[in-house]
Amino acid sequence: MEKQEIKRLIEHYQSKCLELYEKIGTIPKSIMFACSVDECIEDGKYLVMLRDIYPDGEIFYEPDETCSYLCERHMMENQESKQNSGGTRPCFSYKYTNKNLAQGWSEYIKNA
Repeated sequence: MEKQEIKRLIEHYQSKCLELYEKIGTIPKSIMFACSVDECIEDGKYLVMLRDIYPDGEIFYEPDETCSYLCERHMMENQESKQNSGGTRPCFSYKYTNKNLAQGWSEYIKNA
């Protein structure tokens, strides 16, 4: 099996696991994900979540569909690259996450 085919299968598996995460609210300890960064073969030890607090107080908190999982090294690089895009509400850009420039910021849930 070629590397790209393996990566595609892993991404499909990850999407199914995200559905499970949404249902039970946690990452099962037995599941280990691959880092979402292209060409990285490390375990994705962090689930990436997008968080925003709307002016009315409602909280948005959902998995980042542009980059679902990061290994330790890429999570650190991602945080170091964090830049506020300006505006009246926080909107942060990152090297790997929040590629759609959604309002808010990235947070990480460590896989147990």
